[in-house]
Amino acid sequence: MADPPSGTPHQSDFERGRATARSMSDRELLDLHAQGAAAFRAGVWDVLDAEVRRRQRVRDRQTAEPQVDEERYPALRITVILVKVSSAVVLIATVAIGIIYLGTNALAALLIVVVGVLTAVSYWAGAELLLVLMDIEANTRFLRRNQQ
Repeated sequence: MADPPSGTPHQSDFERGRATARSMSDRELLDLHAQGAAAFRAGVWDVLDAEVRRRQRVRDRQTAEPQVDEERYPALRITVILVKVSSAVVLIATVAIGIIYLGTNALAALLIVVVGVLTAVSYWAGAELLLVLMDIEANTRFLRRNQQ
C-alpha cells in the first residue's frame, strides 16, 4: 500500500487525534475549539469539532428528563389510586378488627392483623408495580423518540 501524498494525514493520525480529543478535559477541548478552524491543519478541526458535538449530545441526553404524560392511561392511574385507597382501608379495618378480637382471643387477633397487614402491603405493591410499568413505558417512548 502506498503512502498518502505529503500533507495528507494517515488514518492512524486521525485515530490518534480522536483518542487525544477524547482524553482532553472539557475546558481544554473548548479552549482549542474556540481558536477556530483556521488555527488547525486539515482534518484536525474536523476531529475537534466532532468531539465537541459528541460531548454536547451526551450532555443533552444526560440532562433531558422524560416527560411523563399524565394524560396517558387514565384508567390505570385511577386504578392505582383505588388500589392504594383499598390498601389503606384494609389496613385500618384489620387493625380495628384485631383490637376488637384482642379482648376475646389474642391469637385470632394477632393472626387477623398479620394477614391484614400482608394483604395491605400486597395491594400497595400491586399499585406501585402499575406505576413502575407506566414509568418504563414512558422512558422507553422517550428514548425511542430521542434515537430517531
